[in-house]
Amino acid sequence: MLYSEFLHGINYSRKATDGTLYAYEVINRMYMEDKLNTHEECYNYFDIHKDEFLFVDNPLYIGNKRYIERPENLTTAIDDKRAIEIIAEEFCFDKSKIEICGQAYFDAWDFNFIIFKTVKGDVYLMKDSELYQVWL
Repeated sequence: MLYSEFLHGINYSRKATDGTLYAYEVINRMYMEDKLNTHEECYNYFDIHKDEFLFVDNPLYIGNKRYIERPENLTTAIDDKRAIEIIAEEFCFDKSKIEICGQAYFDAWDFNFIIFKTVKGDVYLMKDSELYQVWL
């Protein structure tokens, strides 16, 4: 399934976002692994689980009434493999237990923004080499 087909199928008329890209990557992988059998099942899965994907487009709650937004001036997008390597190197997470959520950005060690999940379902944010747990 193509990304444009996915956006059309979920009736997403606005500009594509990190959240819709994240949803597409996860749902398309499930489709390719035959966990979802039709495009219609993919669109329904998104409808049911959209909050699990689109949270990456909003300010992230890190506790104590504090939110963090993605800086607008991040320019260097990196692929998931590189983002996983950075997280594992910086915070000693097992690479096989990290799932990147949305687009990862890494301009420098002191200027970055990477949202990721662990296999337990915990969500974290690496921002400017600091680690924050995100509360959904």
